[in-house]
Amino acid sequence: MALIREIKIYNRMNCCQHRIDGATVWIGDKLTGGNYEGAAKVGTVKYEEGEIYYIFSGISKAGSSVEIQGAGTEELQLTEVQVYGLGGIL
Repeated sequence: MALIREIKIYNRMNCCQHRIDGATVWIGDKLTGGNYEGAAKVGTVKYEEGEIYYIFSGISKAGSSVEIQGAGTEELQLTEVQVYGLGGIL
C-alpha cells in the first residue's frame, strides 16, 4: 500500500485516441473486474484532440492498485500509466 499523489496517463497517439474520453480513474486495494467497493474515484478523463497525456494531481489516497475504466464498450488504447507517491514513482 502506498500514498498516491499523482497519476499520469499517456494516451496512444497513432490509433483510437478518442477512446479515453470519459474513462474513470480509481485507487484501491483490490480492484479486479470492476469491483470498486471501498475504492476512491480520482476523476474522469475528458478527451482533448492531440493531448498526449492526462494528469491527475493533488491526490492523497492510500491504495495498492490503480484502475482506469473505459466509458464505452471499446478497449482503451493507452501507451503508459505512471503512478507517483511521496517517495517518487511507485
